[in-house]
Amino acid sequence: MFKSVICLVLFFYSIINFAQNERNIWYFGQRAGLDFNSGSPVEITDNALTRNIFFGIVEGPDNLGVVNDEDGNLLFYTEGNRFYDKSHNLMPSSPTFVYSQIGSQLAVSRNPGNENQYYVFIQEQVGLRIDLKYFVVDMTLNNGFGDILTDTSGILIRNLTTQHLTTARHYNGRDIWVICISQNFFRSYLITENGIRLDNVTSQSILGLDDLNVAYNRGMMVSSPDSKKIAVCFPIASTIRIYDFDNLTGKLSFNDIEVTAEKLNLVPSSQANLSLATAEFTHDSKFVYFADSANGMHRINLENSTGISLDHEVIVDPNNGFPFNQLCRGPDRKIYSIQPNGPLIGAVNNPADVIGNVSFDNNSIILNNANNLIDFPSFLLPKLPLGISFENICLNEQTNFYVNPENEATNFLWNFDDNNSSSTDRNPSHTFSSPGIYNVSVQYNDILTGILVTENIQVEIYDSPIAHQPSDIYNCQEDRIINFTQTTDEVLINQASNVFNVTYFLTEEDMLTGTNKITEYNGNEGNHEIYVRIENRENPECFDSTSFLIYSEYFIQIENIMNVEICTGTPVELIGPDGFDSYLWSNGDTNKNTMANAEGTQYLRVFRDLGNYICELEIQYNIEPKDPLIIESISIDEFSGYNNSIRVNTNRTENITYYLGQYLQNDTGYFTDLETGEYELTIIDDCNNTYNQNVLIINYPRFFTPNQDGYNDEWTILNFEKINDLNIKIFDRYGKLLSVLNNSRKTWDGKYNGIELPSSDYWFQATRNNGSSFSGHFTLKR
Repeated sequence: MFKSVICLVLFFYSIINFAQNERNIWYFGQRAGLDFNSGSPVEITDNALTRNIFFGIVEGPDNLGVVNDEDGNLLFYTEGNRFYDKSHNLMPSSPTFVYSQIGSQLAVSRNPGNENQYYVFIQEQVGLRIDLKYFVVDMTLNNGFGDILTDTSGILIRNLTTQHLTTARHYNGRDIWVICISQNFFRSYLITENGIRLDNVTSQSILGLDDLNVAYNRGMMVSSPDSKKIAVCFPIASTIRIYDFDNLTGKLSFNDIEVTAEKLNLVPSSQANLSLATAEFTHDSKFVYFADSANGMHRINLENSTGISLDHEVIVDPNNGFPFNQLCRGPDRKIYSIQPNGPLIGAVNNPADVIGNVSFDNNSIILNNANNLIDFPSFLLPKLPLGISFENICLNEQTNFYVNPENEATNFLWNFDDNNSSSTDRNPSHTFSSPGIYNVSVQYNDILTGILVTENIQVEIYDSPIAHQPSDIYNCQEDRIINFTQTTDEVLINQASNVFNVTYFLTEEDMLTGTNKITEYNGNEGNHEIYVRIENRENPECFDSTSFLIYSEYFIQIENIMNVEICTGTPVELIGPDGFDSYLWSNGDTNKNTMANAEGTQYLRVFRDLGNYICELEIQYNIEPKDPLIIESISIDEFSGYNNSIRVNTNRTENITYYLGQYLQNDTGYFTDLETGEYELTIIDDCNNTYNQNVLIINYPRFFTPNQDGYNDEWTILNFEKINDLNIKIFDRYGKLLSVLNNSRKTWDGKYNGIELPSSDYWFQATRNNGSSFSGHFTLKR
């Protein structure tokens, strides 16, 4: 009798020890339920969540969220709108009037920072798009029956998502990843003890196609129990992809393991309702099962599969007739499938065993009180996964180890691979001596088999930073952009910037979750606290924090950038602003003004004592060479007798002196009342550069007397001999062209075709090559 009792007890332990108790209570379909706490599934009929079904499609998400604790006790269940507690009563803050998109996935997770709180993630239908939102249920509310935490009802994480949603364990064993698909990319959000980090990790695109394509909006995804792989189903496209998941960084990468209807000669969605619609991993993460009503059930051996060759086995022939709609792994390690419009639940027995030991039972469970099963629930990740697990992987923090054997065990011996450190506790803790990779092992006696079992796991410990206290910043200048370069150096102090990253935040909450980073600050008057986070670049959850103040009690108006021109070879004086107590130039000068000998940049720090602190401002002087003087044009107003003028236009207008001849001088370049003649124009700029040019003013005689007396016998333009671009046409009063003067002929004798013309007034038009022209008239007297 004693031996029998012992055997019975041991058998009982062998069943429940490896069970994932978080999966022990199931609510699904239309008021269906199962209880696995006895070791075998038992129908329960207390599911209070009524769901409408239209043409075989259930309203709301494709799965309910059922939250059980690690002992298998029900805490609550929901479809995102109605939240039912363990007594099957609506929570006080329910319904939420937030409705999940039909066919989308729902996910649940623990709060790593509060053992009494749980996250519920849903994908809400908002018009034509899907939005990822979350709730937080606090089990301390409502007299211990739980309620939605105030201000956490339907908080938006991201819009434009697809139906796909799952969770996975972070490498540190404590935090949880939430993974969705949005705008053609995988997005991973980390849940830490400080909340949800909204700066998501973005992975590669989905099949290289735009996610607005409906074929890639629909489907489901599931993570493996070891959180190292994620299977993603695109049923309309008849495709399942297996991605590697880096649970340290949150990134997914495609390893070319792809299941398609074409590759396995299966019936595609174009010829069936949905093809390759559901997937599930075995408890050891070595196999992935997929199924649909047209193709039966199959499994892929992930250890032996590559992109070129799939290790593929048919588990249930499609002629079996079982309408596989969804797959779900039970706490007894079986993989279950439902009959959507009937009471049957099929089960794969020994799904991780060799193919000869795998079997499928169509009638594994027959429900007496539910016919429309439709879907399976989603659960929390197990608090203790199978085998060795650990939490806390940052240097100087205590790493906790757990072992969850196949059967009940005794006589544990741990080896931490760290200076011969060991422990005989079942679930020990160890603080590692330095960063690095450690091969941790545990030996124990399996009571059921009597075998000495050894399990191993590789643990990487990441260096932890120290946030050194930076100096406060005193800001006296409005609109000054404060960067944190110097502050970063103060925070690091002998810590490598390629190992640790320093970031800045306006609130402590943002700092703790690593969201809403700022790279500079431009604040208003008043004192502002800036929060600093220094984190390991490879593992951002190894971090330290501090803060400092930016004092902006009083603003001083000042130009902080000055542009100064310098003449080559001539020092220039840099003039500091008035009203400060002391000055410090970058050249070491402490006077208000200093001299600069060459182009470049000088900085001036000015100080004013404001009583509580010294206000320090910095002014940047940009010293640039002066532009060379360019004479852009010289405009001459001539043919005006004694009222001619010259206007000189240059590229610079200040500090220029103009000389015309020996006696005329001004700083405008405009000279008036000039007589006809040639002038020497001299321009001297403020760098003492001299520019010379001759300027000619021309005129014409108002009459001439061609009587051969030697005086005024010919008409011409004064100074015509010095001009080579002048063309003159002479006309009579009727507009008849009489003569043309140019470089080859520069005078007119008063004749036309050799015949003397009578005394009269005659007209001329003078044109130059630049297009300018002048018209006038003169008198011929005989």
